Amino acid sequence: MKTPRPLAVFAILALALALALAAVPGQAADTYTLDPVHTSLVFSIKHLGVSWVWGRFNQVEGSYVLDRKDEAACSVSLTVDAASVDTHVEKRDEHLRSADFFNVEKFPKITFTSTSLKSNGPCCGEITGDLTLLGVTRTITAPVRMTGEGADPWGGFRTGFSTEFTLNRSDFGMTSFLPKMVGDTVNLTLDVEGTRPRLDPEPDLDPDPGPKPEPEE
Repeated sequence: MKTPRPLAVFAILALALALALAAVPGQAADTYTLDPVHTSLVFSIKHLGVSWVWGRFNQVEGSYVLDRKDEAACSVSLTVDAASVDTHVEKRDEHLRSADFFNVEKFPKITFTSTSLKSNGPCCGEITGDLTLLGVTRTITAPVRMTGEGADPWGGFRTGFSTEFTLNRSDFGMTSFLPKMVGDTVNLTLDVEGTRPRLDPEPDLDPDPGPKPEPEE
């Protein structure tokens, strides 16, 4: 059976993270926590085979470990609150939360846990892990790329990663309104920003990052 490339979005993280290890200053192993204000998971799906409907998940949490000396020690764990699905139309969102789609009362969480990663260059690669949606777990492999890293004004250090991928919702048992009313193929884009405390001193960092702006709400 063909391996799906779904919320592999999660997978992406660990991979890029490890790939970026050589460029990310810090200890041999660093643990990053996702910044929910600067992490986005958006999707699009066909309606009646005519147009694309866009949405997002407003609650994505997780963490990842980067080890510059041991790529195999890198890992990522992500959780999406299925009930946070948001297409800007409340009636439609309520339907998406029902048993026809995400069935959030029975399956409130979508999760990803990495199992391995492979570097394809200085800032990109592939990651493999277990994605669980609607109680169905699939092993997926997804691409990922690093988008940046550096110190922030609040005493932390951040890394950013991005991925774009597709999945077939039917691979996870979500088959309502197929094949044409609501499409099977879902396009997803995940952008994440992880943070950890800054080391003192942090290698290769400007000792004076400038005035500290107020944290974003």
